[in-house]
Amino acid sequence: MASYCPYCHSVYSAMAGDVYCSRSGEGMEKPDTGTLLIKTPKMDETDWHVSRLSVNRMLNGVAHYRVGDRECTVTSDNFLVINQGQTYKTSFEGREDAEMMTVGFRPGFAEGIFQSLTNTEEWLLDNPVFKPNEPLRFFEKTYKADPVITHVFQDLREVVCSGNDAEGYDLEDKYTDLLERLMEIHFDIYSDIRTRGYVKPSTGIELYKRISMARDYIDSNYTRDILLEDIAQNCCLSVSHLKRLFKEYFHITPHQYIIQRRLEKARTLLIQSDMPVRNICGEIGFENTSSFIRLFRNSYNLTPMSFRGRSLDRSDF
Repeated sequence: MASYCPYCHSVYSAMAGDVYCSRSGEGMEKPDTGTLLIKTPKMDETDWHVSRLSVNRMLNGVAHYRVGDRECTVTSDNFLVINQGQTYKTSFEGREDAEMMTVGFRPGFAEGIFQSLTNTEEWLLDNPVFKPNEPLRFFEKTYKADPVITHVFQDLREVVCSGNDAEGYDLEDKYTDLLERLMEIHFDIYSDIRTRGYVKPSTGIELYKRISMARDYIDSNYTRDILLEDIAQNCCLSVSHLKRLFKEYFHITPHQYIIQRRLEKARTLLIQSDMPVRNICGEIGFENTSSFIRLFRNSYNLTPMSFRGRSLDRSDF
């Protein structure tokens, strides 16, 4: 295994390839593309690092990222993209088996793949050595877990845990699969933005960035008492503009989304813990237990205790 940062050597980690640390004083173009796996129940917030283009996932547990001036929460249900040159901090909490994975790409790797996907064979023959002027930029946000990306991360974890320094594995192929799928997702996003009829494409892109920031903010703060004004201020929109855009893009109001995230967390706690319902109510941000029970029943057609009982019955098989 190669030398590594493991967030400045504070936790146990393993890797395939190289892992770049901006605090080492080494340029980010020198290390190759690499995968970092960190295993620890808890990690205190790191210092600020400067990222290469990276894709970040939690296999277990919850990671909290500060990406520039925005908050992002990463779980096993999503993944986070951070662009080259962006500053970030991270911390996480979880069970004893908590695992964080990061794939960091060498500068130029993604740009080369993008050119091969978007140019003709003739252009590629005439430009065998391509040097981009600017790094490729993705929408810097969390994304719902994607089956293709999830599968690539599973394969990379196997490589990292094999202890054979990736011998016999085509890591370049795995990294290419990861980026090609990420580009497909972004092509779909841009296509959706174009259909919305904005006079200037840049307007649609900026609005998408801001409304994505709003959803990331909710995902990071839904268990506490947050107001629409807090969300709107975070993404630099008026409250009325936030409400309209959020429903237009995500087909749900911000308030409904907060309730949905709280109830999803409640389901997880009911299955994975023996925490009393009244404690779960407080844990996920509800002040009134009866309101929580009513909302849970309306969403899942079961009371929280009935849901827990049914989950336990099914686990016996």
